[in-house]
Amino acid sequence: MVLALIAVLIGGAGGLAGGGRVGNIERVDLRFLALPAVWVGLGVWARRGDGSLRFAALLVSMVCLLAFLVLNAVRMPGLWLVAFGIGLNLFMTANNHGMPYDPSALEKAGIVPSTYGAVPKSTVAAHPERSGDQMVILGQVIPIRPLRSVVSFGDLFVSFGLGAATMNALVGSGSSRRDAVGRPRHRRGAAAVDPSLPVAKAAQAMVASERVQHSESPFDDPEILHVVALLDDGRAVLDLTAASDAATDVVELSARHAVRQALERHGLPGTLLRTEPSDRPT
Repeated sequence: MVLALIAVLIGGAGGLAGGGRVGNIERVDLRFLALPAVWVGLGVWARRGDGSLRFAALLVSMVCLLAFLVLNAVRMPGLWLVAFGIGLNLFMTANNHGMPYDPSALEKAGIVPSTYGAVPKSTVAAHPERSGDQMVILGQVIPIRPLRSVVSFGDLFVSFGLGAATMNALVGSGSSRRDAVGRPRHRRGAAAVDPSLPVAKAAQAMVASERVQHSESPFDDPEILHVVALLDDGRAVLDLTAASDAATDVVELSARHAVRQALERHGLPGTLLRTEPSDRPT
């Protein structure tokens, strides 16, 4: 737990140093939040006793956490590492009826005084290495004396993944939530079709953006038509020279960038783009 917290702090510091903002965290679109709640509830209950029922509850809780991580890994880079680490720990726990740990590693970490020669008692979640345990190298065998902790290789993957996920969340590289009016908050520099557009028009804009990028007239350029479909709010002029301010939405910023690129391909200055309603995709 302490190692994971340190990894999160390091990842957060790296994200802020890389230009990220704390406010970007609320844009992360994590789903299936009931699964980690089940993980916490069942895990706490399972660790308060012994027996096959509590052991089964422990495994179910770990499966719920693993499912949550896998289902959200695409939305938040770094969670794949966490999922891999949890998967390793789940494998060891299920295969050995609890996570095996090395008693000598406890002494090296300063947890158990060697003069006493005692080790913590076995629980439903962990126990000292036994002769029948398999693949004990993946158990809790890595002592970290400064933290007075013993971790497994799975724990290391979890910590690295949490650090990477935290850094990515701060720099805004994960999937974004929808804003108050239902439009997605796009990442910087990304252009997407406004979901408020009619389905037919949105589909036509998407197809147009994938066609040949060069045409005889810049006003026939598929990318410009795509931008016009993106705006679709009665604006006939897109000022590419105007400075961005708080009132400039991300759709217009993306539109400006796309139009500049289209005009550059035709050797035209990036000043004003005037479009007539007849130029818009229908």
